[in-house]
Amino acid sequence: MLIDFPVIGQLYYPLALSRNAVVVYVDPLSPTTYPDRADLRYEVELYVQEYFQSNNHELFDVMEGSERPAINFGSTTSYTGADFDMSYLLDDLVSRKRPEFGQTKIQVCESLTRSYYAVTRRKDGTTLVDQVTLPAQYLLKAGLAEKDVEIHGRRFFYDRGGKFLTWSADRKAVRLDQPEFLYFLTNFSPQPSTLKLRARFLTSAGEYSVQTLDELTTVSPFTVYCLPVGPANTTLAAFLNDVVQYEVWVSDTENSRLSEVRTYRLDRSYHRHVRYLLFANSLGGFDTLTCIGRATETFKVTQLISEHYDDYQLDASYAERVMNDTTGERELSINTGPITRAQADYLTELMLAEEIYLVADRDYLPLLRSSESTAVLVDDERLVSRTFSFRYANKQRNYSNLPALSVRQNRPTGWRSVATACEVNANGLRTGRQLVTLLERYYLDDNNATIPPEIKPNLPSEDGYIAPSVSPACATTPFLNAQLSRLGTYIKNDCPGGQTGHAAMIDIAAGTYGSEISAADANAKAEAAYQALNTQAYANQNGTCSI
Repeated sequence: MLIDFPVIGQLYYPLALSRNAVVVYVDPLSPTTYPDRADLRYEVELYVQEYFQSNNHELFDVMEGSERPAINFGSTTSYTGADFDMSYLLDDLVSRKRPEFGQTKIQVCESLTRSYYAVTRRKDGTTLVDQVTLPAQYLLKAGLAEKDVEIHGRRFFYDRGGKFLTWSADRKAVRLDQPEFLYFLTNFSPQPSTLKLRARFLTSAGEYSVQTLDELTTVSPFTVYCLPVGPANTTLAAFLNDVVQYEVWVSDTENSRLSEVRTYRLDRSYHRHVRYLLFANSLGGFDTLTCIGRATETFKVTQLISEHYDDYQLDASYAERVMNDTTGERELSINTGPITRAQADYLTELMLAEEIYLVADRDYLPLLRSSESTAVLVDDERLVSRTFSFRYANKQRNYSNLPALSVRQNRPTGWRSVATACEVNANGLRTGRQLVTLLERYYLDDNNATIPPEIKPNLPSEDGYIAPSVSPACATTPFLNAQLSRLGTYIKNDCPGGQTGHAAMIDIAAGTYGSEISAADANAKAEAAYQALNTQAYANQNGTCSI
């Protein structure tokens, strides 16, 4: 059986990376109109989406600054305006979402992305010269290595369209009890109505079979989804009998493939010690490292001791010093076992990870890395392995040894809607459906909110989910783009001999893109679509030739 054929004509949109510089540039005021630069001021107001799927943005911060020093070229003076790096603000507004322990369903990572826009102002003293609202865009909790930002930063999402959010190598070996996850970003158009997690299995007899492991029927644009793709996923494990490898990908309603294909090889070999580390990667997802080397766990304590008044009666049982508090801390030293040189280089991700967990029998146990360095490359190294040291993030004050599973009796509760918004697609157009965006937990017996109050995003595959419904209030998009027709900048270069190629006309029809903010924002989305289509491939396909 064949792997699903890829979707044709997907248009991918960029996002800002919160862990790299996110800069707003404000152009300088004309030196002819404003020769005296002493009182010139530049301001930026930052507006961020209130919460996941909200149609509203709220003012988050206001920044003010003066322009950078002028640059002199002989008798010519150049003014460069001002720039504001907002990454230190924006990075705190998005957060990673680790996989659930024992996860078997596709999960929405609502906190990994967020919409924002900026308003710039230029002033002469206290007098406002002008104000510009910049296009809204989405932010992703991710970053690139500094050496790659300048070259690949702007083209990153165009060039990696449909790729999963990981730098882990393909054809990874996985064990039968291994948790493994992939993160997928829906930054493309047309937007699918359904996401399917699909898999193809290869048996030792050379037979193939394709299965749909899970699907979501509510899909949001510019949203990250966590896919459980490891053998520890009980849904997937049901198909692994006599399987030597399997491939996974994401498809739409018609089983047209939206993502790359990832291959996993089943490792059924025996190892005396096997442990799994789950850690955050640089692109916002979580990767799994299998460690089959020897591990050592130590336990040390910190004691708080107080002095008592001396007992002159010389009672032998009287303690002049007493222990008021004892806190224990566990430390873990773990060896990876044999790895390749490429895997040794990839362990840089583990060294940079801000979240690391040991996969235990009942949950993920948070770790703090103690190792300050690792060998990325050792020439002529024959047997490659690395050892890392960690401290458990949670201290221990008592000892117990209870089974992993327990049953608790809780007061019955439910979830109800407390906030709604209009659903928009990847082009910013309203779909006519209303979303329940926030849920509140309440007691079923008296209909009161729980104590303490609990509010969460309304996410598919989670308890209490309320599906979208058709609403007249969401039928019309507030702002639409105007028509954009412009020649591309690339010339058709595959014309027959003796003919000359010409640029292709790129047409973006009016009303193709929408916005909840302004018409300028809708037009900016159309301009972004033009830039995405303005490629050599588009010119070769749509340009004309003349003799």
